[in-house]
Amino acid sequence: MKHPNRRRAFRRFTSSLAIAAGAVAFAGSTAPADAGLMIDLRPTSVNGAVLPRGTHDVTVAPGDVVTVQVVAVVSGANNVNDEGFQSIHGAIRSSTGGLLLDMTGSFVTAPFNGNGAQNGSSVDSDADGDLDIGGPVIGPGNTFFIPRANTVETNGTPIAGANPAAEEFVLGGFTFTVTGTSGELFITFIRRANPNGSDNIAYSGWVEDGVPHNGLSPYTVRPIVVGPEPGSATLLAAAASVGLLARRRGRGQQT
Repeated sequence: MKHPNRRRAFRRFTSSLAIAAGAVAFAGSTAPADAGLMIDLRPTSVNGAVLPRGTHDVTVAPGDVVTVQVVAVVSGANNVNDEGFQSIHGAIRSSTGGLLLDMTGSFVTAPFNGNGAQNGSSVDSDADGDLDIGGPVIGPGNTFFIPRANTVETNGTPIAGANPAAEEFVLGGFTFTVTGTSGELFITFIRRANPNGSDNIAYSGWVEDGVPHNGLSPYTVRPIVVGPEPGSATLLAAAASVGLLARRRGRGQQT
């Protein structure tokens, strides 16, 4: 049985993790405070209904279809928009033990559909009964999500009010369909590694303040928190409890 405060604790944990990593939601003029690369997973709609910009916590029911945008946010240490992005290799995975959901339809978008780019494949990479994109992380290379431009792209969208300056690059996206009814989970981007678990210089490339970074450089990820709406089973249980209470009260009035 899940603890009733688990969701609140989970939110505090993911919030603390994001803050510690220098990751923040991008809403209005909000911008990253530190230099670096962040892979931002942004849910943009649920069943076609557009979500507010900066949403990273969604509540869903079985059958819901959620669209997600994958964005690279690059910030520098100065106030000049001189950042760039070229490529990254990784898997997109849901945590185990909560809702089940299938991720499908992943794609990369121009100009990150250049030589060596690939959309990624839907696979159950962690054997938990639902579909992820890519992996396992040290597995076959033909399943990974790999947005890659032929040259470093420097025409990202500047983030208004960012200090230091920051730009974002839309890399692609995917959808997920909720198939489970209980629990909660998060969806995150996991960097691809060598078979021995080490980082590979070729598995990412971006520019901060005109300085190139590669697959040996660290970066952060902003995940999505996915939680269930009250399902029919929960509602039925609540209705049964109300009915039982009414019967008990009725018996009390008769005695």
